[in-house]
Order: sequence, then C-alpha cells, then structure tokens
Amino acid sequence: NLNFYSRNIDIQKEIIAPLMMHPTNYANGYYKECSLLADKMRNNHVFFAGSVQQKNYNSPLLKLIHNTSSRYKLVEFLKKNITDIKIPNNRNELNAFINCKNSNVIIADRAKAPIYPHEWLEKLSNTSFFIALPGTTIPFCHNIIEAMSIGVIPILSLPYANHMPQGLKDGINCLIYESEKNLIQKIKYARSLHEKKIFVMRKEVKKYYKDVLDFKGFGQLLIDKQPKQIYANAEFFSLQLLDKELNTKYTQEHPNA
Repeated sequence: NLNFYSRNIDIQKEIIAPLMMHPTNYANGYYKECSLLADKMRNNHVFFAGSVQQKNYNSPLLKLIHNTSSRYKLVEFLKKNITDIKIPNNRNELNAFINCKNSNVIIADRAKAPIYPHEWLEKLSNTSFFIALPGTTIPFCHNIIEAMSIGVIPILSLPYANHMPQGLKDGINCLIYESEKNLIQKIKYARSLHEKKIFVMRKEVKKYYKDVLDFKGFGQLLIDKQPKQIYANAEFFSLQLLDKELNTKYTQEHPNA
C-alpha cells in the first residue's frame, strides 16, 4: 500500500517498510562497515551534513502537509540562533571540527565541505547526534538510516518520528522537536547529556536499527506477523494519494516543489 502518509494508519500496528540507505552504500559494500563503526568511541557532536540549497530544500509542501519546516529554513534558523555553530568552509575545517574533543554543533554544506560516499559512514561515526533534517518534499531522508545503523542518535521533527516504522520515542532512541525553537532546546539538551545517558540511548538506537530497519530484522517481522499488506513510502506519489484522501490539492498547486 503506497498511501504511506494516510491519516488512518496506526504506526504501531501496521507493517511499515523501512527506508534504505543511499544505494551507493549497498552497491559499494560500505554498509558492511556498520557493525564495527556502531561501537566506536566518539565525541559528543551534534552534526548534519548534506545539501542545503534553497532551490532544492525549501518546498512549501513540508509545512502544508507535514507541518514541519524545510531543511533550508531550519539550517538558516540554526545559523542565526546558535552562537558557536561550526560551518566548515572546506574539508580541512570539517575534519578539525569533527576531531575536536569539545561538543560542537556542526552543519556541513556539501557545496563547501563535501564528504565523499566512501568516507561518509566513518565521518558520521565520530559524532553522537545527527540532526535528521527533512528531504525535498517529505520529512524523510536516507541519512537517518545511515546514522542509526552506526548508533548515532537522531534529532528529528515530530512528524518524522511518527512516520518511522513503529515510531521513535523521545529520550529513548531519539530526540524529537516540535518547532524551530524547540529544536534549539533539544540541541542544547543533547550537548549537556552525560556520556552514560548517551551510551544508553545509543544502545537503544542500535537495537531499533537491528529489529526494525535492518533487512534481517524486517524479514523476521514479516515472518512473525505475516501481514496482509505493507505500507511503503513512494515519496511524491504517496503525497498525491494523501491529497486525494484529504480532498486537498497541495501537490497539484506545487507540482515542482
């Protein structure tokens, strides 16, 4: 069933097909590093890396349909409201920020400080928290799967958390924000956490990935539940199905969003 965003889905009861990592990680075998990287010692950084271009990551559909801000707007808000935020201008600065022992908030724009596919998981494993910002027109992006596969704790919006298979739980296997200002509060909270609390949360993140997102875990879930249907995220097409359900025309009004 591709009506993934239906308001009638009970996320706790229905079987939701998990998102996958970026295909590059499977095609080149990078995913095989996850089990080793998941237990790696790391710094208490709050991290995001990826594209933040306004033309690609500022869709009005995110607010209209999901009631969450776009990636571009959230990054701009963080830049203005976190005084010690680190914005690397090149790869050397990025490496210096990641390797620093202090707790940094790092926003790495791919246009300035790119991280190449073969090194992505290793760089990510040097951080404790990942700000799982929205994709183009939906809350989801493959980077949350990559982060959780190596025990990095996601910081994500409420709509994002609620649409994850079986739902994520605030303070257990993630930190959930409900507004832009609340995101700042959650980041401050993350930076203040004792390493013992972070260790416990990382353990829960790894368990969630193993049981729910990993292919083996999902396969076992299908064997145990033997569902009659599985909900899958077809991105823009799923948004069109929601439009029909709600009798709205958001995707028609913003076809190139």
